[in-house]
Amino acid sequence: MQTISDVLTAWIIRNAPVHPAWQWVGLVRLWPTIVGEVLARVSTPVRLQDRSLTVQVVHPVWLAELRQHTSMLLQNIRERCPWCDVADIQLEIRSSRRRRSEPASRPLQAARLSPQLEALLETMARSIPDACLRRHFIRAYRAYWQARSSF
Repeated sequence: MQTISDVLTAWIIRNAPVHPAWQWVGLVRLWPTIVGEVLARVSTPVRLQDRSLTVQVVHPVWLAELRQHTSMLLQNIRERCPWCDVADIQLEIRSSRRRRSEPASRPLQAARLSPQLEALLETMARSIPDACLRRHFIRAYRAYWQARSSF
């Protein structure tokens, strides 16, 4: 039996070349396989514009580490995300936006997605026949994008 993660990854890989939003989702979804689990915890792709991928990292040490491996990252992106046309990687340190008075996380109901992500969510959820699994997928998808937007 396949996991939801396996099914989602296969679906994204199959459909990513068709739509720019899916290309981005595919890149973000496969980020841990591109950079490895350790670097994925301290870095996040934040923008793909004009063939340049911008990646934010949590600390200058990690910035230096990723900078040393830029050519390997580009090669991994080409191998694992052939639908993404990335020619350059820009690295920047993530600014700390959270204030002490803010709660550590917001409730899932507060997650608001862009119209493109809502359309993508609707398309993907339609392909899940089990209603309970579909609800869990929608909650997980919203939580994932809420966490990504707060990074």
